[in-house]
Amino acid sequence: MSAWLIYLFSILDNISTASILIALLFGIFSFIFFTIRVFEQIDDTVYCKNTIKFVYRTGIIAIVATVIGTLTPSKQDAMLIYALPKIVNNKQIQDLPPKLLQSINDTIDGYDQYIKRKLDDKGDKK
Repeated sequence: MSAWLIYLFSILDNISTASILIALLFGIFSFIFFTIRVFEQIDDTVYCKNTIKFVYRTGIIAIVATVIGTLTPSKQDAMLIYALPKIVNNKQIQDLPPKLLQSINDTIDGYDQYIKRKLDDKGDKK
């Protein structure tokens, strides 16, 4: 894994949060200027055109930032997206004997049952 990918994975949560904050900020600006425009009904056409352009631009920026914030995966999701195919498609893992995999699964199941028994025992004592 390259240094850029590690850096990207480390800032994904920040990108999502910043995008949502930008969306809120520009959405509020767009709403404020739109309400000013509606309630004042200024006859100055240059001012009206500039205000409408500003409202459209801030609205578009808010929509784009919302989409970016929504579609940016979390750090854990990005790591799974990157690492899971490499693990699943690993030739060494695919060549493991089925008996070994079954043994690992049985061991994990045994630990699960042990933990459940311990939790049940603690619940019975209370």
